[in-house]
Amino acid sequence: MSEQQALTSALDYVNAQAYKWEDAEMEAFVKQVRNDTNATYYPTGELVISKDYLGGSNAFRLSWKFSICSMIPENEQLIYVDANNANIINDIPLIMDANVSCTAQTMLSGTQTIIGDTYSGTPGIYMMRIVMENGEVMLKKMVKK
Repeated sequence: MSEQQALTSALDYVNAQAYKWEDAEMEAFVKQVRNDTNATYYPTGELVISKDYLGGSNAFRLSWKFSICSMIPENEQLIYVDANNANIINDIPLIMDANVSCTAQTMLSGTQTIIGDTYSGTPGIYMMRIVMENGEVMLKKMVKK
């Protein structure tokens, strides 16, 4: 099966309403964070050998691996598609609920306690979110600590 056919299976499995590569701001953001004008959230496949975890088998299978980043719902995950039959054989979440209390130096209020988390598992890069009754505000400016 081709990479495109496997990607179609992966996207059918994820079934998100919106993906990060469809949003111009998110595409600009990933280019800025990675300091790479070619960076994109659009998934590219990698042929790998993986166990069929979702099928409950210990058999190793040739599979396509994709990192799928959706906006609605907000999620990032690795999806493994069996290269022979298009079955999804593994789904590994990349976003964990690991919010931690930390401090930040603000321009107007000095040192403040915030809730932060790492961005996509990248060490040293942190994101701040403010959760309010009517929604969530995510500040896109990230800094290395």
